[in-house]
Amino acid sequence: MTVLFSFISSAVDIVLFSIISNKSLIKKIKKHNFIFSCLILIIGNINVLTNLLSNAYLIPFVNFICMTIFLLTLSVYLNNSFRDTVVLTILFMFCSLFSELISGGILSFVLSVDLLNLNFYSHLLLILINFLIKFIVILIIITIINNIQMWNITEILILLSSTTFSIVILIVYSYLLFIKNSSFSSTYHFVFFSVIVILLNLSTISQFYILKLLQNQRTEKENIEHEINTYKTVINDSIESQTVFESILHDFKNSIILIDKYVRNSEKTKALEYIQQFQSEITYIHEKQLHIYTTNEDLNYLLIAKKFYANSQNISMNIDCFLTDNSLISTDIIVVIIGNLIDNAINACINDDFTSEKYIRLKIKQVDDNLHIIVQNSIPSEVTEENLIDGIGIKNIKKIVNKNNGFYKRILRDCDYTVKIILWGKNNKLSNI
Repeated sequence: MTVLFSFISSAVDIVLFSIISNKSLIKKIKKHNFIFSCLILIIGNINVLTNLLSNAYLIPFVNFICMTIFLLTLSVYLNNSFRDTVVLTILFMFCSLFSELISGGILSFVLSVDLLNLNFYSHLLLILINFLIKFIVILIIITIINNIQMWNITEILILLSSTTFSIVILIVYSYLLFIKNSSFSSTYHFVFFSVIVILLNLSTISQFYILKLLQNQRTEKENIEHEINTYKTVINDSIESQTVFESILHDFKNSIILIDKYVRNSEKTKALEYIQQFQSEITYIHEKQLHIYTTNEDLNYLLIAKKFYANSQNISMNIDCFLTDNSLISTDIIVVIIGNLIDNAINACINDDFTSEKYIRLKIKQVDDNLHIIVQNSIPSEVTEENLIDGIGIKNIKKIVNKNNGFYKRILRDCDYTVKIILWGKNNKLSNI
């Protein structure tokens, strides 16, 4: 009976581990030989031999070693990376030990079941409670993992520190439970060890989220400062080019008179030198002048600044803007919708370490009183619909779109991410926030 229940528990562990690994178990079984798949299940039950042989004090440690071998073998079977193998093995080991502690405590101290003499129904109840608790803990861990887009070594160490220490505590406690006449088998010690493990992990998770929040705030502050400096650069270049242009325009008539004098006096050398100097100044203006995408000054300056920043990050940005009515688009729409869409596209390209040619394509078009906005940007092939998370910027965009009864759609296709927005205008006006 022990062997049967052990096989059932291992089969459940295989399913749960494939869930936390985000891998399809059915596809793996179809891909690999069925006998090899069964071998994975058998490896997970080597610890049954120790239970059948004796109740020695070393059983918890032997079970722990067997469980580790089982998870590592399963991780290789699921083709996990080395990092995922280490992280997921430790996390799942914690889930298993913690669920065993709680389920054993519930049966022993709440239901008054003798864990050393389990009958069929008690053993089945233990497996069900253990599975339920383990499943809940795994769901919590999956939620944490899904909220983290890019893992770095600091985040991994923070999460694994308390988990690893908890595993040590649980192993020591399970060992003490196997010592006959141990005072550690009392309800007091069960509650004490359980509370320590729970508080330890809750405190670590809370500290982790606080650090993530502070890091996001610091990153956002740095991005804002960088954008402000970018705007200052663009504005200073604009003022400089406008000043030079006005100066050249003011002196243009005098320059024509001076060139005419050189030509009439057959001073061709001086005339050519003056013309070359004049051409160099015109070339300078041509290089420095601001591109005019639209006659809407606020939108034009925003597009110029965003393209300048994108180009500084080696991102190709193409802008196609056609507006026939400047009063149609308000400052809120410029800042909240267009600004956030471009920022999201730029950040996606910056965080993309795999795509060689990064690009952003922006199209703004007015059709009658309606505004059409399309933003496309390159993304790595690893990005899926499940990885996409709506930030505050996207939520504000949807707020304006919904207020105008507009249309919002995002499309993920291969290595291209597209956002399409249509705002319906009424009486040549769009609603603000």
